[in-house]
Amino acid sequence: MPVFKDKERGTWFVQLWYKDIFGNNKKKKKRGFKKQSEARRWEAEFINSLSSDPEITFQNLYEEFIKDFKFRARVSTIKMRNHIITKHILPFFKDLKIKDISPKIIREWQNNLLECSYSENYLRTISQVLSSIFTYAEKFYNLQKNPYKISQSIGSNERKKVINIWTEEEFSIFIKEVKETNFSIAFKILFMCGLRVGELLALTFEDINFSKHTIDINKTVSRDIKGTTIAPPKTKNSIRTIYCPDSLIKEIEKYKNSLYDVTETDKIFCFTHDALRRRIISISKKCGLKRIRIHDFRHSHASYLLYKKVDITAISKRLGHKNVKVTLETYSHLIPKSNDYLRKILEEIDF
Repeated sequence: MPVFKDKERGTWFVQLWYKDIFGNNKKKKKRGFKKQSEARRWEAEFINSLSSDPEITFQNLYEEFIKDFKFRARVSTIKMRNHIITKHILPFFKDLKIKDISPKIIREWQNNLLECSYSENYLRTISQVLSSIFTYAEKFYNLQKNPYKISQSIGSNERKKVINIWTEEEFSIFIKEVKETNFSIAFKILFMCGLRVGELLALTFEDINFSKHTIDINKTVSRDIKGTTIAPPKTKNSIRTIYCPDSLIKEIEKYKNSLYDVTETDKIFCFTHDALRRRIISISKKCGLKRIRIHDFRHSHASYLLYKKVDITAISKRLGHKNVKVTLETYSHLIPKSNDYLRKILEEIDF
């Protein structure tokens, strides 16, 4: 029996050997149980979680799922999923065995959520997290029937948030009041190149090709409760090389030459996300401009390109979207109406 008494602490602990999925011997130790029965219960659940069958409880399944997920996602994404699971999912499902979770039980859980005043988009996000856990159980715990697929999802992906943008004229008024060179360049990159703020703050001088007039986007600043870290971009498509206007490239090069003892691996911008936000608030108020978020500079860039009738595929690649569908879902309402132009082209057909 791998349950032992810790005489010094007056508690119980579990210590056992087991084989992982690759057949390797592993040692597991868990301390701090007040009662022997609690230690035995944990031991039984742990052993059960190794059996790769639907006898596993949802709590154990979640622990295995999140342990696996940590190797495949960004810190901010892990934090978000953990929050959703612990707040909306675990309280309802944690003590149930996955084999006993029926579509009707999931439906009951969904009805509880629908009684709350959550947005359609948030309901959909919660629902998708539960779906991913059951998909994991299908793949790795021999779950024969996925009850989530029968119960169907809730919520929708309709984005009701209004996208605020600045026109070229409004940005011109704003940028004239930005007196610090580094902040001025940062705002111009956001507006003229459409970078995400994390991508902007992660830029180093080696990412700028002054001869080819390009910016290489290959990393981002990720924020969490522990602080900021440099991480891979949001998606594989976010890794991209984009064209940067000649005037802006020259401005970046001039700024680089003005710095003392700078290296290629040095970050271009050493200020924070909040420093940018504070300047937007103060300067837009001073100039009588409507207040926008930092991310709205990216929307403004996309809006300008759409207004100039740039191909949607080219815009999607420039923004680093996963696919064109994401670009269309976000900016379809900004695409100029072309019925008149289409009619004119068709009328010109002459056989």
